[in-house]
Amino acid sequence: MPFEIGERIGGRFEIHRIFGGAGKSGMGVVYVCYDHEKGGVLALKTYQEGFFYDKALLDSFKRGALAWIHLDRHPNVVQAYGVFQLGGRLYLGLEYIAPDQEDRNNLTHYLRGKISLEKALRWGVQFCDAIEHARLKGITPHRDIKPDNLMVTRTGDLKVSDFDLAGIGKLAAPPADSQGSPQAAHGLSFINAGNGKVVAGTPPWMAPEQFEGETDVRSDIYSFGVTLYQMAAKGQLPIVSDDGDWRSAHLKQTPEPLKNMLWPIIQRCLDKNPAKRFGGSDPASGFVELRDTLVQLWEREMPNMPVPEPPVGRVFEAKDHCERGVSFAELGLHDQALREYKKAIELDPDYPVVYLNAGASLAHKGIYKEAVKAYAKALKLNPDMAEAYANYGAILKEEGKLDEAEKAYRKAISLKPELAGAYETLGIILSETGRNEEAITIIRKAVEKDSSNPGHHYALGVSLERGKKPEEAFLFFQQAVRLAPSNPHYLYGLGNSFRMLGNMQGAVEAWQECAAMDPKHSMVRFNLGIAYERAGYLDGACSWYEAAIKADPKDPSAYYNYGLLLANATIYGDAADAFEKFAQYATPELAQHVETAKGNAASLRGEEERYQKLMADMPEAVYNRGLANLNLGRLAAAKPFLDKANAMRQGYGPALCGLGIWHEKSGDFTKAAECYRRSISSAPDYVVAWNNLGWASYNLGDLKTAREAYEKYLAVAPPEQKAWADGARQVLAEIKAKLAQAR
Repeated sequence: MPFEIGERIGGRFEIHRIFGGAGKSGMGVVYVCYDHEKGGVLALKTYQEGFFYDKALLDSFKRGALAWIHLDRHPNVVQAYGVFQLGGRLYLGLEYIAPDQEDRNNLTHYLRGKISLEKALRWGVQFCDAIEHARLKGITPHRDIKPDNLMVTRTGDLKVSDFDLAGIGKLAAPPADSQGSPQAAHGLSFINAGNGKVVAGTPPWMAPEQFEGETDVRSDIYSFGVTLYQMAAKGQLPIVSDDGDWRSAHLKQTPEPLKNMLWPIIQRCLDKNPAKRFGGSDPASGFVELRDTLVQLWEREMPNMPVPEPPVGRVFEAKDHCERGVSFAELGLHDQALREYKKAIELDPDYPVVYLNAGASLAHKGIYKEAVKAYAKALKLNPDMAEAYANYGAILKEEGKLDEAEKAYRKAISLKPELAGAYETLGIILSETGRNEEAITIIRKAVEKDSSNPGHHYALGVSLERGKKPEEAFLFFQQAVRLAPSNPHYLYGLGNSFRMLGNMQGAVEAWQECAAMDPKHSMVRFNLGIAYERAGYLDGACSWYEAAIKADPKDPSAYYNYGLLLANATIYGDAADAFEKFAQYATPELAQHVETAKGNAASLRGEEERYQKLMADMPEAVYNRGLANLNLGRLAAAKPFLDKANAMRQGYGPALCGLGIWHEKSGDFTKAAECYRRSISSAPDYVVAWNNLGWASYNLGDLKTAREAYEKYLAVAPPEQKAWADGARQVLAEIKAKLAQAR
């Protein structure tokens, strides 16, 4: 759920302005916030709501954030403060460039008026310094150079922004419906170039080769050439496209020459051939060569004005290493985080926060003993550090020492009453130790203190459900999903809540979303199997049970129900296998069912042995086994039996019809219709084949044959096939209406 102005993200960052978001181009959204914990204003960048479903894009966001963090600090680069995980989402914290009195804070704003030669050269030199700094850090190429990404401070200095795409390798293309318009001058467009390559950038500023997935420093020089042209031409683009074919425009169009001293530099930047641009034979030297050329023009035209000197890098302090470590940790890179914390400790061994953060990374790696030592050191340096008590409590909880964990969390809350997460975990501990009413009261405080955190809402929903308050619990599960719609854990809980309220349709929809997001969530697939089976959709139930087993072959949950389903369908051998698997993987709480499962397996082995003897001589038995598998959607298992039944008895109508159903379920209506015709020819009294031929012909667009087949079927359909006959009449009416329209 997108935030609004005035709300707080994570209970900490109060939103004052919002850029991007729903209805805007690009995939990102930026919140300008006041940090109530550390003070100061920053920009929090994240993805729009819909993109949180796309794992590839989230991975790209993480890699982009990591690239930006690696840049360290530079006066001409928008600083990345770090990565924050808030409410289950990742945010990149960035330096906020405040607008001036004319509401200008990026180059696009300045393109509305005339830009002096001095200003263009100064910004050009500063741009080269920033990009060369990034190149030396291994963060290159930038891939998205454009005026929107060149920020201008109130002091008139240029800072390069949006390093998300720099040096992060191959990007994944976003969903088809997220593609930015190639005509858009703002936002980010992705263009699938084929051959496994994905191009990223904004088309009006992209180099010709960039459209083919070939990008290096010289591509950034081309993009800068487009931008420099705009500085010299009051915002006019050197290349335009009326039809949106920017690739062709950049390949074929020649920019209109400018009567400006910058033109020779621009012209070389915009050469179609990368080898003829700055850095042509040595791409790594491109921006050094470009800077030197800009400086030469500066010295010639403005000899009395000092040329901007390359900035000297600032030495990292303990705090810097600590903050960088936190960013690595938020991205799940705990080894790299620990290396940064070690550097911080070497610089300042009495810095308590670094021990707190090191302990958290050690705990994530399961190195609890060392984590506890780190927390102890943090508390020795700062006895009032509530977070250290809370983190220590988390380890105690993980080790099952709930009484000690409870004390640690209560101590954390007494030191820092606004620590919302401590209330949530304390509430969970209380609930697990049988004090659910107190747990509800405590977790409500977590929600009150940070209503933007979906985890607090979810935890409260769980406690309310345990307290037999399903209606109120549902509201909190629903809010958790609103706040974090891409979290499968919350969707699973919402589905369970729907089920408790008797709304199975709502439950199934939530579980299906959960299953789509989490391929390893076996329990949600098991629940979907039960739901489909109870609704009478046995093929769907079978599919979900099989999906649950595939997601986690050692989870016993689905095996038992899968075994019952197969046994009822007379697929005895596979049913016995399922019961044996259940017995093999059953957890202690399922021990009471193990002997029953073993007994079922033994009995089914006997049934399968008898059925195998029947199938040796009876094509009917073979066909029935094939049909049983077909009815459960087990197409691969059904085919051999259907083929064998047809081989055992030539012209066996039901088996031919069964083979037609197999082709139909496989999506081949042509072969299905062929099999139905053969079935009718061999066994004219097998009326099901007429009904099936009608449906196959209808899907093939052969309305005349479909009408004849349905009419034949309805003329002889037995009373026990009333449901099928009603369906046939409905389709026949549609067919007749279409035929009447065609006359």
